[in-house]
Amino acid sequence: MNKLDFAQTEQQIKACFDVMVQLIPQIENAAVFLEKVRRKQKYGYHLAYCETDGSVFAVAGLRFYEYFGIGKYLVIDDLVVCENHRGRGVGTAFFEAIASYSRAQDCVQIQLDSALDLEGAHKFYQKMGMRQTHRHFAYDIL
Repeated sequence: MNKLDFAQTEQQIKACFDVMVQLIPQIENAAVFLEKVRRKQKYGYHLAYCETDGSVFAVAGLRFYEYFGIGKYLVIDDLVVCENHRGRGVGTAFFEAIASYSRAQDCVQIQLDSALDLEGAHKFYQKMGMRQTHRHFAYDIL
């Protein structure tokens, strides 16, 4: 696997769309994706990706937080490996690159939320050493 990169340019962000839409099919198109990423970047969002031969195959949205009781930690908003790259250790290598990056940023933990129906993802996270520590609740405003 190549190194972890961060999408900054319009071209880099749009190159991540085809992978991200595999996880979030509600994203209408690359232009909408670019707009949302730019808006999220204003609030500390980092779009990490890996590519080979100019083709993106793994994408993750990352943010940093700090809690009094935990310290500084990294939140993975979204993590997806291109469907045709799964099952070959790419996800493990990508996760390990994210973990290495978070250690370099003085984080003590990585956290993420995952939809209840993504059982394959849950197995992967557990394989990576993650444990379920909280329940996440949501309240619809509209």
